[in-house]
Amino acid sequence: MVRPTRIFVISDLHLGGDAPAMMSFPQVLAEFITSVPTRIRPDEAIELVIAGDVIDFLAIELDGKVDAWTDDPRRAVRKLEKAIIKDKPVYDALATHLAAGHGLTILIGNHDLELALPAVQAALCKHLKCRPGAIHFVDDGRAWRF
Repeated sequence: MVRPTRIFVISDLHLGGDAPAMMSFPQVLAEFITSVPTRIRPDEAIELVIAGDVIDFLAIELDGKVDAWTDDPRRAVRKLEKAIIKDKPVYDALATHLAAGHGLTILIGNHDLELALPAVQAALCKHLKCRPGAIHFVDDGRAWRF
């Protein structure tokens, strides 16, 4: 039997930017993510959708510069790692969300195009301690449908 799914959609988090960062209260966001399971019925599954700009790669300075597009996958992974360190409570909450068996879909936005790079997706999965494919990345320009 297929369980009904409750979908929670958030967007434009802009995690990881250097000061002044757009995400000023990562702990509040982490608390929301952690609270999502308390907002459903026992028979429901959860799908958390982050609809674009989860990470603000445009605002992350690395080696004294910011990039409009980080085409080097190694450099993009370093930017991801910097974002994770800065907003650790959010990533910890996402890891807990996935470990509990809940779904996570990330739609790529204009500030986090680097998330379309396989190396960046793999690094995010590794940090969140999830199996490859556990996060559904919508990285091909299509609309997301559930």
